[in-house]
Amino acid sequence: MTRKLNVVLMALLLLAGAAFAWLLLDAGAAHGEAKPLTIKQLRRLASSDPHTGTATPVAIRYEVVARKHIVSDLLAAGSGLKPRVFALLAYQVLFDDGSTVALDRGLTRGQAKEAGFSHFDIAAQTRVERALAASALDLRLTGQAPPHAALESAAPYAASPGIAVIPTPGVNVGARMIYVRLADGREVLFAGDIAPIPDSWTQQRPPARLATAHLYKANRDEIAGWLGTIAALRAAAPALHIVAGHDMAVPRLIEPGFIDTSGHSHRPGRSMARSGENPPISNWQCRLGCGKARAIEVAGGAPWSG
Repeated sequence: MTRKLNVVLMALLLLAGAAFAWLLLDAGAAHGEAKPLTIKQLRRLASSDPHTGTATPVAIRYEVVARKHIVSDLLAAGSGLKPRVFALLAYQVLFDDGSTVALDRGLTRGQAKEAGFSHFDIAAQTRVERALAASALDLRLTGQAPPHAALESAAPYAASPGIAVIPTPGVNVGARMIYVRLADGREVLFAGDIAPIPDSWTQQRPPARLATAHLYKANRDEIAGWLGTIAALRAAAPALHIVAGHDMAVPRLIEPGFIDTSGHSHRPGRSMARSGENPPISNWQCRLGCGKARAIEVAGGAPWSG
């Protein structure tokens, strides 16, 4: 009897281990083929001028609006069970004529709490909202199509001089990447939710099946295909800077802190601007944080600033 019980227990442990490995550790995807997108195409789009302007982008800045800790495997299968920082960032592209383009909108205090962010920087969100109000163009890495595009197609398109948008509709609704080519020739690819952390594209690790099957809806094979595309773009252009969607370690060429239209650093506001519109929140931001039983480890410390 004891021997049979041991065999049963061993079989259950093996099944549990296999399920654990398949749901969290396996980075394989059966049909993740790289897309036919080349760096030459992106450069050509960035060189086109859809709005007959003459300004060119000269710098990029960023703000960290919120952050929390998430088990690494949920973001990149097989990257480990250790918790790692999952940050929500917004970016500002500055042009040589003093104009700016905003990349992403941050989120409200209520959305940050709903999504389980342990730290929310109200001053950073205030600066993001001020920059949005002064921005010549509002682009987004997640959420609804940019306001300037009446109907966003699946093909990459030029959004402004130096900027090309790469829709990834097969992944989930509203997912996209953005390519920026600065006037000095430096190139940046914002990977968004396709590659939330560097391990995603450097090691070709799509998110764990547990994440895409149960925490939010996304096509894992499509993600794998786009990760292969990012790697191919980087191989063709070794100087291309890849910005992971939710990683705190941004390339050095991207400087911290948004600036105002007169070129001076914003000072933190006393309170967040309260507009009537709530910025869109993506599946990554909510489903990997909303609720209590999410297989997520939340950071400690002083949680809310401002």
